[in-house]
Formats: sequence, structure tokens, C-alpha cells
Amino acid sequence: MEPSADKGKDYYDRIESFRASKCLTLAIVFLALLIDSVLLAVVVPIIPAYLIRGKSPWNETIQTNDTDVSVAWMTNNLNLTHSTSGSTSTYHIVLLNRRLGWMFASKAFVQLAVNPFVGQVVNRLGCSLPMFAGFIVLIVSSLLYAFGETFVILFVARAVQGIGSSLISVSGMTILAQTYHEDDSRSKAMGIALGGVALGVLIGYPFGGLMYEFVGKTIPFLVIASVATIECVLHLWAFRPSPCKQDVLPSTPLLKLLRDPYVIIASGALLLPEMAIALLEPTLPLWLIENMHPHKWQLGIVFVPDSTGYWIACAVFGVVAQKLGRWRCIMASLVLSSVSLVCIPHVRHIQQLIVPHFGLGVAIGLVDTSVLPLLAFLVEKRHFADYGNVYAIAQMSISLAFSVGPSVGGQLVELIGFPWLVRGMALLTIIYTPLCYLLRNPPMHNERRPILLDDSVFSHTVSSYTSEGGTN
Repeated sequence: MEPSADKGKDYYDRIESFRASKCLTLAIVFLALLIDSVLLAVVVPIIPAYLIRGKSPWNETIQTNDTDVSVAWMTNNLNLTHSTSGSTSTYHIVLLNRRLGWMFASKAFVQLAVNPFVGQVVNRLGCSLPMFAGFIVLIVSSLLYAFGETFVILFVARAVQGIGSSLISVSGMTILAQTYHEDDSRSKAMGIALGGVALGVLIGYPFGGLMYEFVGKTIPFLVIASVATIECVLHLWAFRPSPCKQDVLPSTPLLKLLRDPYVIIASGALLLPEMAIALLEPTLPLWLIENMHPHKWQLGIVFVPDSTGYWIACAVFGVVAQKLGRWRCIMASLVLSSVSLVCIPHVRHIQQLIVPHFGLGVAIGLVDTSVLPLLAFLVEKRHFADYGNVYAIAQMSISLAFSVGPSVGGQLVELIGFPWLVRGMALLTIIYTPLCYLLRNPPMHNERRPILLDDSVFSHTVSSYTSEGGTN
């Protein structure tokens, strides 16, 4: 009996060691970000096609520039009947641009509103309970998508997802910042975790397009809800979340972080490439419908190069961004984003979108893997090392991108057209790029030097900063 008891105890100890391991923590955060990203991406090919078939209470008659072509495309690809009178069509492409913009933006508006509160909750209650709540919210959102048939319910589903995304993303990044203390290992871990975002998007677009083509709208969202339930159970086993309040450590107020110029510059760099993809999600599919008349499955894979580029960038630059100089990587990502955007309106076939979309994905992956570890480094060296608020700010930037991008883009595309919309975004990004040079050597909390003061005056500080794993 005694050897058996020792064997059982050894087995229990190994299970407990695995449960507390960094690898399991990273895997759970990776899967959490993956599920959220799949749900985010899967609606892009499904919802526009679903609503354009008239499955909503707002079928309206509007004017189109190319009625015959649009009607022919929709009749052949969406199994529609049609009736036209002159140049008037019952297919509301222009109106759909506007309403899809607001719908896609609803998640980001909600996420923008709740991020500051989530940061405070994470600081006070820890990360495990908010992340568990995030899984529950994602399951609810998936079920609303699955069974919702009206525009209003689908709008609510998108908005509800914003709460779950905020809980998961802020908690997940905070868990990694607390688990990996060294700057190098943290940068690598965050790059791997952000690979979950890339993989989720990579899966979500084609998964949504193909599943909608062959089995309809409901099944893909039920699959996502099932996977989220499994991840929820894994999270319960690994972290055993409880409502017990943890000790409140010294923290930096959110408003103080918002007054830090380096945090703001880094967050702005995070915002711009994300806003570029946010502009494209509701407007590009409809521009393709009007100009290239693709099959439904093609709408599902048009964003695959973005997610492929993002995945590659996360895998590569999550490891080397700190060594290359994060400020250099951030500037390079903004330039690459601008060039990619300028190329998109000039394509004449869907295949020609591969290169600019791949470049845009690399740009977003490069800026994410550079900015997110940099924010943790800044808050450690310039403030107190609590991460909830600084990652709330990072998520606020992303939320702002995905709220302003679709909502404003959906309005501007009617006024200036799709080509000038993306060219304007490229111009805004390239104008912002020189500001990122200021991130080359941010001062520590005990330094009181101007932002643009010559670095040679502080050679001793710079050398000590670099030896600790700085961004230079």
C-alpha cells in the first residue's frame, strides 16, 4: 500500500506542477485569444451575405451605379430573385455599407467603454475570474449569432462580444506580464499568444465563408460556442477562479498613464494599422461585390493573407523585436501598412489582393509584438508594475480603431468612395510615423529630461537601460 500511495502522490504532484506551469498558462491565453478572434472574423463573410439576402426587416430600395451587374452577381451567388425599375434596385448596397459599418463597430464601442473598468477589476480581483467571465460572454454572443435572424439581434451579438473580448484580452496580457518577468521571455510569450489572434483570424474568414456556403449561418457559431465551453472548463481546472479579493498593490491611476506621452505614442502606433483593417472589413467585401462579382467562398478567403502575414510576424518578431529595437519595428510597421493600403484600390482581380493584404497583416503583427511588451516595460520603469491599466489602454486603442474605423468608414465610403478612403488612411498613418522615433529611448521614472533632448547627455542612463533589456 505504501508504494502505491507514494506513486499516487507523485502522480498528483506532477499534475499540480503541470497545472501551475507557465506553458499551460500560455496555452490557455493563446486559446482564449484564438476563440475570440475566430468569432470576430467568422462574421465578416457571413453577415453581409446573410443580410443582403433580405433576412432583415429593412429591405429598402436605393439607387446603384451598376444595377445590372450587381443584380446578376447577387442572383447567381446568393440565390436571389430580383426586380428592377430603370436604374433602381431593391438590393441596398450603399445602405448596407453604412449599417454594416455601425454593426461591426458596435463591438469596439462597447469594448472601448468597458476596458477602463476591466483594468480596475483585474488589478483588484486578479486575472482568472475576469477571464472566466469573458468565456461565458463569448458563449452567449455565439448563441445570439447562431439563432439571431434580424439585424437588431445580430447587432446585439456583436456588441455583447465586446464585453467578452475586453475581459479576455486585458486579463490574458496581464497574466503573461505577471508570469514572464524577464523582458526577453515576456516578448517571446506575448508573440506566441498573439499568434492565437492570427490563427483565429486565419481560421475564421475561410471557416465562415465555407460553412455558410454549405451548411448555413447557425452551425459555425454553434461550433465556436462548443469550443469556448471546452476552453472554459480547462480554465476552471487550471486557475480555479474565485471571487476572493486579492491584496491591492500600489498602482498607477489610468488617467496618469494616459498623460504619459510615451504610453500615448505607443498606443497611437497600435491604433493606426488596426484601424486600417477595421476600415476594410465592412467596406472591402461590398466593393468587391460591386466591382469583381466574387463567389461567396472568395469573400471568406480574401482576408486570409492578412492573418497569414500576422501569424508570421508574431512568430518572427515576437522573438527578435526587442533586439532589433522596438521603435524601429514600430516605424517599419507603419510604413508597410501605408504602402499596402495604397496598393489595394489598384487591384483588378481578387488574386492581386494577396500581396497588399499580406503586407498589412505583417504590419499589424509587427506593431503588436513590439508595442505590447513595450507597454509592460514602460509601466515597470516609469510607474508601478501593475499591468491591468496599461493593457486596458492598449485595448482601448484597438477598440477605438475598430469603432471609428467601421463607423466612419461606412459613412465616408459613400462620400469619397472606397479608393480614396483607404488612401486617406495610408496618408494619416505615414504622417504619424515620425512620432515613433521618440520611443527609441524613453526616460525612466526618476529622469526629468525633455522628450527630444540629445541622448549623448544621458549616455550612462542609456547604457544601463539597454543592459536591462530596453527598446534600443
